[in-house]
Amino acid sequence: MPKLLERMVNLMGLNEEEQGEEEEEEEEEGEGEKEEEKEETAEKEQPQSTVFDFLLKIEETSQDKKKIIDLQLDDLEITDDIFQQINLKQYPNLKILSLWGNQISNIELVKNLVKELPQLKALWLNHNPCLNEQDELVLASDFEKLCPELELFNSKLTERYSEWALLYLAQKQDQTVQSVDDVRSLDLSERGIKNLDKVASLFPRVSDLNIQSNEHLDFSSVLNSLASFKNLRSISIDEKDLNQENLKSLSQSSLSLRRVNENWLYYLLAHPKVEKSPEEDKIDEVLNGLWKYVQSYRISTSNAFDEQPVFYILDELGTRIRHSDTPNVRIAPFFHQPTLTSYSLLWPVKDIKSNEELFRDYLFGISESQQRNDRLEVWFKTGRDEHFQEKIRQRRQSDAPTVSKKSTYGPLSFPIAPPNSPPFRFYSDYELVQQYVTRPDFILTESVSDASVLWMTSQVNFPEVEKMSK
Repeated sequence: MPKLLERMVNLMGLNEEEQGEEEEEEEEEGEGEKEEEKEETAEKEQPQSTVFDFLLKIEETSQDKKKIIDLQLDDLEITDDIFQQINLKQYPNLKILSLWGNQISNIELVKNLVKELPQLKALWLNHNPCLNEQDELVLASDFEKLCPELELFNSKLTERYSEWALLYLAQKQDQTVQSVDDVRSLDLSERGIKNLDKVASLFPRVSDLNIQSNEHLDFSSVLNSLASFKNLRSISIDEKDLNQENLKSLSQSSLSLRRVNENWLYYLLAHPKVEKSPEEDKIDEVLNGLWKYVQSYRISTSNAFDEQPVFYILDELGTRIRHSDTPNVRIAPFFHQPTLTSYSLLWPVKDIKSNEELFRDYLFGISESQQRNDRLEVWFKTGRDEHFQEKIRQRRQSDAPTVSKKSTYGPLSFPIAPPNSPPFRFYSDYELVQQYVTRPDFILTESVSDASVLWMTSQVNFPEVEKMSK
């Protein structure tokens, strides 16, 4: 492979074998440090006190243990002994219990304790030692027998799932959802569903549906259920099912369907997927992700109105410097005129300790008033949904009707020049401006040097601007 392609493949983590070897080496090197960190953490706080302090805060907030319906006890280092001390009977109306990422190893202990929760509808035991070497389907069946209301087990839907479970998942995806009528998008990927008939009957208004990674969901059963989704516009299916025959069947089963796996259905039908070699797939992935690493600067010439963009990629060091809102270095392009050579200069903006990682600001000089958070979405998940919701909330507040005794607004149009003064001469290369600027305050001129106002879509060369300013 060409050197640039090889470098970008490694940078983007597309070379799985080499990446795996590097990760193993890093794990071996960092093993001692992790053990030290664990020891320090254990010394700082005892898991038992942390768990019961957490429960105490929940009880103080609710003021009544009978009102507690949701317990999220994730990553609290709960062991068998600690879990046995938690009196779950004191939460008789508990519907949701999450024990994700703890140290519970006795599955029989869990069974004995949760069977005391008659209203339990959702249970998470993911990433606990008690699930090691356990058959997932058998275990789910055991808990369904112990908990007659259970609809969600380890992120998967049980056989008796109802509107409650689907609405719960929809609300996790979109916090603005209040009822079935509000659900327009439903992500059921990796939920263990076997058919869509129940989903279609409960949520017929869904327009965006994701059913990827459901190993027991047969594609033919999907086709039989699609007609029940009257408003379905987009669906996400497994790549193995993405062939021309299935695409044609999808278009025939749902007349409203427009997109499949975020691509237009008519485009997929018109452009059958061509099987590519692993190297060709890597080239496509590099090309699709390359723009995140490409940077640019512009060169203006003395006798041209437009600017010439130059695109470039930093070297091995530059491309690996990550982003931070509080960077310790800056990088800027530099063009050396005598040798007609371009460089990227890197310099520190604060003291940097030995072995400290370098960080730069990908959007240096861009503030939130210039949509900084939205622009960072190009590289990261920055909480865009929450950010947009806040913008919507602010917009609604600003658009709310207000009561005023008398308007204080002035005229919509007013003179910008003193009385009896000559009109401003302006120059523009924009046809719409030339056509629609008809105010008497302005007169269009055909020369940049004669104009006192410029409205340009391209760069103005410096001699004319300097002459105009004089």
